[in-house]
Amino acid sequence: MKKMNFGPLRPILAFALVAFCILTVSRMLLALWMAERVSSSEGWGALILQGARVDIATLCWLFILPSLLASLLPVDGIIGKIWRLALRVWLVFGLWILVYMELATPPFIMEYDLRPNRLFVEYLIYPKEVFSMLWVGYKLELFIGLVGSTMTLALGWLWSGKITRTTKQFKWYWRPVLAIIVVLLGVLGARSTLGHRPLNPAMVAFSSDPLVNDLVLNSSYSLLFAVNNMKSERSAEKFYGKMAQDKVIELVKQSSAKPERFVPGSLPTLNQNIASYQGKKKNLVILLQESLGARFVGGMGGLPLT
Repeated sequence: MKKMNFGPLRPILAFALVAFCILTVSRMLLALWMAERVSSSEGWGALILQGARVDIATLCWLFILPSLLASLLPVDGIIGKIWRLALRVWLVFGLWILVYMELATPPFIMEYDLRPNRLFVEYLIYPKEVFSMLWVGYKLELFIGLVGSTMTLALGWLWSGKITRTTKQFKWYWRPVLAIIVVLLGVLGARSTLGHRPLNPAMVAFSSDPLVNDLVLNSSYSLLFAVNNMKSERSAEKFYGKMAQDKVIELVKQSSAKPERFVPGSLPTLNQNIASYQGKKKNLVILLQESLGARFVGGMGGLPLT
């Protein structure tokens, strides 16, 4: 039987198929891990079907541009060599991002009971603290991420070299037609709907359990959607008027129940509060826990520590 010829799109379709299988397997493993919660939501069917929908949309967004360029650019000569190199970098880097995010998902779920979201990037402004925390508590996860990343990059680069080397381009008069088809199918797949709004997490949510709804997504989509929403957020400062600093400090002191408690000096809001109880000092222990993860909260399916 003669092999189907996809021409210049063959490497992209091959990588997309591998990526789709990886995302599907990852989702099913996560679902089996959380099988009790998925079953209680009666969500196995929606998880599989809507999950495939999200993965197809993700891959369309990832590969629509290289698919368009592959439809138009030659694969021979100097331009062809440069294009094949650029395509290999795109394919391997894209596959690595998808794999790495899935590998990073289990420890993130253990900590936050959700797929990676805006917290995944917000904490990057504290690289020293984040890396210290990861090194202390997640050595195994870091090792798995390193091994998975190394294998993906190495094997992906070798395979991309082999598969792009045998790529054939269509005749020049078919290239514009192929480019139009690629754009139409790519945009349709990326939007995943004919409605006014493209695919978003709310469209595929079906459960009252946030984690089960998150399992429908893949972690790359979940993270990029959260980052994109962060860019569109308006600064809270713009909703407030302007006021001189001295006036603000004066109003704060006037609003206090005991303005006389403020201590004169360079710290305008420094105040002294004398305890009303002046008897024998009591043994008082205050526990303050910041960022208590879901895995330590019994009511959220974690360890029975709270």
